[in-house]
Amino acid sequence: MSQPVLVKVYAAIEGAAPTAPDIEKICRSAHPAENAATSMDGDALLISFEGIWFPVDEVLEALERSQTPAWKGKMDVLDLEDWRLIRYVFKDGSLVRREAPLNNVLDYSGH
Repeated sequence: MSQPVLVKVYAAIEGAAPTAPDIEKICRSAHPAENAATSMDGDALLISFEGIWFPVDEVLEALERSQTPAWKGKMDVLDLEDWRLIRYVFKDGSLVRREAPLNNVLDYSGH
């Protein structure tokens, strides 16, 4: 029987390509049996993961260590257990964290 999905993580961060090996290593150490959650699209780092647990703090630490002002993008963490969206926005060399209930995601996203 498959395990329930409790967290979904999706990211697209332009300029973060150099961090891809580090992020993939973190993901594989947390989920050795899973396929890599990372991929590349040009110079953009993409993350796509659905499962029980994701190493959000470790990934953010690795990204923050290498972040430059040229980076732009976001990482969305959907916590299905607590029914929350946590969005990390990379822009102008800073990282901003925002939260909203999943019921209000469309209002929160500006749509």
